[in-house]
Amino acid sequence: DKLRETLAKLGCKPLKSDPNVHIFTGADGRSMWIGVYSDDLIIASPCRAMRDRFVKQLHAVHPLRDDGVLTSMLGMKIDQVKEQGGARTVRISMPSYIEQMAARFGLSQCKKTLRPVGTDAKDLSSDEDPAPTAIAADYRQRVGACLWASITTRPECAATVATCCKFMAAPTKRSCALIDRVIRYLTSSSRHGIVYRCDNPGMHNIGDSGVSAFSDANWAGCADSARSTSGVCLMCANGVFEYYSRMQRSVSLSSTESECIALASCTVEVEFFKSMAAELGFTDTTTPWPTHVDNKSSIFAAHNDGVRRTRHINVKFAKVREAVSENMITIN
Repeated sequence: DKLRETLAKLGCKPLKSDPNVHIFTGADGRSMWIGVYSDDLIIASPCRAMRDRFVKQLHAVHPLRDDGVLTSMLGMKIDQVKEQGGARTVRISMPSYIEQMAARFGLSQCKKTLRPVGTDAKDLSSDEDPAPTAIAADYRQRVGACLWASITTRPECAATVATCCKFMAAPTKRSCALIDRVIRYLTSSSRHGIVYRCDNPGMHNIGDSGVSAFSDANWAGCADSARSTSGVCLMCANGVFEYYSRMQRSVSLSSTESECIALASCTVEVEFFKSMAAELGFTDTTTPWPTHVDNKSSIFAAHNDGVRRTRHINVKFAKVREAVSENMITIN
């Protein structure tokens, strides 16, 4: 609270969309972004002098340590490269975290694998052979460690780790083998991560950064509840910045319904980040974001109201139709 009060006195304003992100506007009209996580700050400034003045003012009230250019955060390694021609590349990965995780669970010298999931992950059920009691606590630790990696820098593991999370209370032999496979995969690709590339670092038009959204669904993929899983992915600057794989709250009666629910969730995320982009000072935030779906029925339902075969999902899908009519997203 004291930190937030100090930031307010220095002229920083929290975003309505995310109060942990503050924006500071200098006398020359240029803006600086400050991200707050517990007692850590990440400052994104258009120039070094502006950042140094702000840090000096903040240090006068709250003694702090200035680590300079951001190179690591919460187990993530951050590499910033300025290329010829002015293009910039930011790469985030977790090699040290993954190597320490593998050593912690005794899998440093394990057999490598090139995929985070195999055919053995299909139709996992809680009715299968339970894992030994001694392995249960260790299983939860392994899933938790992989979960952090999957939600920060390894989107390709999100769906598999989410599947393993369903067996936290009662692990099975197959779920234990699956989470071990994820660790083996992460170990074999520990230096992989997410790369953001911007050819025009000074741009203010959010549309120039190549924003796009994707949604998909795995219809009735859960062997226990027959519920579907939604997959949502948002991209900017050639890299993914928001993604998740979540089980839907209700049972879908058709693949179209599951796809529509996933698309509705994706629409909510697009609406949120468009409002955040507007607060951060980006222009042209009214331009619709391309949203990609691989289901023709849900695409048709998004553009046409009152479709007889989708009457049971009309209420859930009203949000998508509203976003299409207001030019917030374009679905293809």
